[in-house]
Amino acid sequence: MTQTPWLITHNGLHKTEVPVDKLNTNYPRVVGFVRNSPYGEEIFYLYNSQVMKAIRVYFEEDTVFFGAHRTLVDFTGSSPRWELAAASWANFGVAGDQVFGRMDNWVTGSRCARSEYITIPDNGIGMATVDDIYTWKDDTYRRVDGCSHTMSHDGSLCASVPSFITDISKCVPVGHAGVTLTEFRRAGDPPLNYYSEHYNLNAVSNNFSPPQVRPDMEAWGWYFGNSNDYLIAKNDKESQWQGVWIVHWQSNEWILLTPQDTTIDARSTALYFGRVHFSEDPRDTIPSDTSDSTSDRFDPVYSVVSPNGGEEYAVGEICSVKVGSEKPGNANLKIAIDAGKCQFALPGFTKSIDPQTDSIVTFTVPEYFVKHYYNSQTGSLDTLHISALSDSCLIIIEDYDPASGYGDYSDGFFRIVE
Repeated sequence: MTQTPWLITHNGLHKTEVPVDKLNTNYPRVVGFVRNSPYGEEIFYLYNSQVMKAIRVYFEEDTVFFGAHRTLVDFTGSSPRWELAAASWANFGVAGDQVFGRMDNWVTGSRCARSEYITIPDNGIGMATVDDIYTWKDDTYRRVDGCSHTMSHDGSLCASVPSFITDISKCVPVGHAGVTLTEFRRAGDPPLNYYSEHYNLNAVSNNFSPPQVRPDMEAWGWYFGNSNDYLIAKNDKESQWQGVWIVHWQSNEWILLTPQDTTIDARSTALYFGRVHFSEDPRDTIPSDTSDSTSDRFDPVYSVVSPNGGEEYAVGEICSVKVGSEKPGNANLKIAIDAGKCQFALPGFTKSIDPQTDSIVTFTVPEYFVKHYYNSQTGSLDTLHISALSDSCLIIIEDYDPASGYGDYSDGFFRIVE
């Protein structure tokens, strides 16, 4: 069977083949979006069992077109041999310069399969090798498997079923009846013991399905939505609880999204919070929202505290940005020049924040901002250097889901001078 990846709109009206490099009809395996890519939007895919590639994708209204390919991970020639698990049930998460998923190695001469963490060099622009895999303490290279890997869009959380991390030969948690969340382990971070420290002492959360559901739960295909608070998965086990589940992992609230009497056998899952409108199909028309925005219980009520108008910063100076929110949120920070005509990610800012815990962010005022754009005449990704000097600058805080409309910006302009 030929493996072909497709981009499909949520209503199924548009379907576009992704023109990946193909080694043979058995590849590519495991395809997904690179979140927070240094090159804008990218789709990653396994080229073979030792190479992960990415292709740039550009969206302009109803048109999709593709750009250059690059290699994210290359284990070719590794000795002892390392491989990337080429199975959809294992899956990978890629965000910025981070790769999380199941990998196999033969360090001891026998196959060791388990969850691993790779850091792509040069802030995600380079190519990772086996030297960029996180190193475990007191490593015995025991096979434990691991599956259903996913990573939050900002790269702060990893979720999976880590499998045989105890002496009991069952997938933990309880034979796929739950999910485990951890932080990402970067190459060069202090080594932890894979079992006693990483999972047992330092896991962010171990979530088990409700007791009445647990005997009939076999959850696969875990996926973070565009909110770090929620995961989605499918229950493959034939029972009254078969279908698609959404989990609020902090409270361990499990919600069956599909009708209980249908026992839907879902193939894969994804989750998005926000509004999407396609004008081609009148059934998708979304009525205008006439409600008072202040009553929106999902709105974190973001605010920019400073710079908030009247400040002046010189190129090379440290600028301290202070933001806030009334509720926990997941937000991006931007700087706009020329009264908002040009907007850029805050220099050095690679992850979203919760303003209630990360309210102050500093950056060095640059001489210019870098903008990448697709040149339709040459078919290449070109670069522009745009001067940072401006009398009308703004700081913008916006929700990780821009479609929500949640956000704020400086009340007045501040200046960047030489």
